[in-house]
Amino acid sequence: MTETRGRTSVDHVEAEPTLPSLPTRIVQVFLAPAKLFDALAVTPRWIGAALVVVGLGLVVQALIPVELIREMALSGLPPDATPEQVAAVEQFMGATNVIRWVATVIVPILLMLFVSGFILLIWNAVLGGEQKFAAVLACTAHSYIVWAFGGLVTLPLLLARQDLRTTFSLHLLTPFLETSSYLYRFLAGLNLFGIWTMILLGIAVSRLYPKVSAGNACTVMVMAYVIMKAISAIFAPA
Repeated sequence: MTETRGRTSVDHVEAEPTLPSLPTRIVQVFLAPAKLFDALAVTPRWIGAALVVVGLGLVVQALIPVELIREMALSGLPPDATPEQVAAVEQFMGATNVIRWVATVIVPILLMLFVSGFILLIWNAVLGGEQKFAAVLACTAHSYIVWAFGGLVTLPLLLARQDLRTTFSLHLLTPFLETSSYLYRFLAGLNLFGIWTMILLGIAVSRLYPKVSAGNACTVMVMAYVIMKAISAIFAPA
């Protein structure tokens, strides 16, 4: 009986993975997400990952030339714009410059909270799961490291094309489409790093809710992402 208890205790310890350091977790997001999510389910930690996401976003913003932002803002003016119109745009840029820095910090956090709430709504409230919000948020924050990494990867192409709208999205596969068409705007919204992030979240769901398969969870998350982009494409500027 003593030996049995000893083995049970050891097995129990081995069944609960230890949460590694933040640098190791960043690597695991790309190389071993399932192992990472298992550890986060036991020891939910999200603040460090959220800071990495925000930090990468701030780096990208810092590396975008202010002159490029100014040129993009002025490009929306008609060719015969008056000096007063140009001055109004440049004055407005002062406010938008502050807004973009604030948004770089706030928007990722809001997205993480929203997506975590969506996961809880679907798999807790609807399907009867019992996962804690902290564990879901921890997995979501780490998944969004890929999303933030995508901004850094896209930056060289953005600078080369001198276009702030540059993304690694599915519209690159359809260069024959008119940029003003709905299909183009829809495909431009389907960012490859965004899809990757949704797949990671699907894997996270399958680890947090053992009764849910990774395939089904990934399908739900990717489809939710596609539907959101289909709706936003309706209102996107041509």
